Amino acid sequence: MHFESIFQTHIAGRLHLCWFSVQGEAGAHVDSSPFEVDKLHMDFWRECIDSSLPPMQFTHVVSFVPPSIAAAIADRERMLAQGAS
Repeated sequence: MHFESIFQTHIAGRLHLCWFSVQGEAGAHVDSSPFEVDKLHMDFWRECIDSSLPPMQFTHVVSFVPPSIAAAIADRERMLAQGAS
Protein backbone atom coordinates (compact mmCIF):
# COMPACT_ATOMS: atom_id res chain seq x y z
CA MET A 1 0.00 0.00 0.00
CA HIS A 2 1.34 3.41 -0.92
CA PHE A 3 -0.86 5.42 1.44
CA GLU A 4 -4.22 5.36 3.17
CA SER A 5 -6.64 8.08 4.23
CA ILE A 6 -9.68 7.86 6.47
CA PHE A 7 -12.72 10.09 6.00
CA GLN A 8 -15.65 10.55 8.34
CA THR A 9 -19.17 11.87 8.08
CA HIS A 10 -22.27 11.90 10.24
CA ILE A 11 -25.52 10.61 8.78
CA ALA A 12 -28.65 10.71 10.91
CA GLY A 13 -26.52 11.32 13.99
CA ARG A 14 -24.24 8.32 13.39
CA LEU A 15 -20.54 8.38 12.58
CA HIS A 16 -19.56 6.76 9.28
CA LEU A 17 -15.97 6.12 8.24
CA CYS A 18 -14.61 5.66 4.73
CA TRP A 19 -11.15 4.45 3.76
CA PHE A 20 -9.28 5.51 0.64
CA SER A 21 -6.03 3.81 -0.25
CA VAL A 22 -3.60 3.72 -3.13
CA GLN A 23 -2.17 0.26 -3.64
CA GLY A 24 0.24 -1.26 -6.09
CA GLU A 25 -0.26 -4.30 -8.27
CA ALA A 26 2.13 -6.38 -6.14
CA GLY A 27 0.28 -5.88 -2.85
CA ALA A 28 -1.07 -8.83 -0.87
CA HIS A 29 -4.63 -8.94 0.47
CA VAL A 30 -4.97 -7.82 4.08
CA ASP A 31 -6.42 -11.23 5.05
CA SER A 32 -3.08 -12.88 4.26
CA SER A 33 -0.89 -10.25 5.89
CA PRO A 34 1.48 -11.39 8.67
CA PHE A 35 1.51 -7.90 10.25
CA GLU A 36 -0.24 -7.26 13.57
CA VAL A 37 -1.62 -3.90 12.39
CA ASP A 38 -3.49 -5.67 9.58
CA LYS A 39 -4.93 -8.21 12.01
CA LEU A 40 -6.14 -5.29 14.16
CA HIS A 41 -7.71 -3.69 11.08
CA MET A 42 -9.60 -6.90 10.33
CA ASP A 43 -10.74 -7.25 13.95
CA PHE A 44 -12.05 -3.66 13.79
CA TRP A 45 -13.78 -4.42 10.49
CA ARG A 46 -15.58 -7.47 11.89
CA GLU A 47 -16.62 -5.57 15.03
CA CYS A 48 -17.71 -2.26 13.48
CA ILE A 49 -18.68 -2.68 9.82
CA ASP A 50 -22.34 -3.40 9.07
CA SER A 51 -22.11 -5.57 5.95
CA SER A 52 -25.89 -5.69 5.61
CA LEU A 53 -25.92 -2.06 4.43
CA PRO A 54 -25.24 -1.38 0.76
CA PRO A 55 -21.84 0.18 0.07
CA MET A 56 -21.69 3.86 -0.79
CA GLN A 57 -20.36 4.56 -4.27
CA PHE A 58 -17.86 7.36 -4.91
CA THR A 59 -16.75 8.76 -8.25
CA HIS A 60 -13.17 9.95 -8.56
CA VAL A 61 -12.95 13.61 -9.50
CA VAL A 62 -9.34 14.68 -9.04
CA SER A 63 -6.06 13.68 -7.41
CA PHE A 64 -3.69 16.03 -5.68
CA VAL A 65 -0.38 14.20 -5.70
CA PRO A 66 2.84 16.21 -5.96
CA PRO A 67 5.16 15.10 -8.79
CA SER A 68 7.79 13.99 -6.26
CA ILE A 69 5.29 11.65 -4.56
CA ALA A 70 4.08 10.29 -7.91
CA ALA A 71 7.72 9.61 -8.89
CA ALA A 72 8.38 7.83 -5.58
CA ILE A 73 5.30 5.64 -6.11
CA ALA A 74 6.43 4.78 -9.65
CA ASP A 75 9.94 3.93 -8.38
CA ARG A 76 8.47 1.67 -5.67
CA GLU A 77 6.23 -0.08 -8.23
CA ARG A 78 9.27 -0.80 -10.42
CA MET A 79 11.22 -2.14 -7.42
CA LEU A 80 8.34 -4.42 -6.36
CA ALA A 81 7.83 -5.66 -9.92
CA GLN A 82 11.52 -6.55 -10.18
CA GLY A 83 11.34 -8.43 -6.88
CA ALA A 84 8.37 -10.47 -8.13
CA SER A 85 10.27 -11.61 -11.24
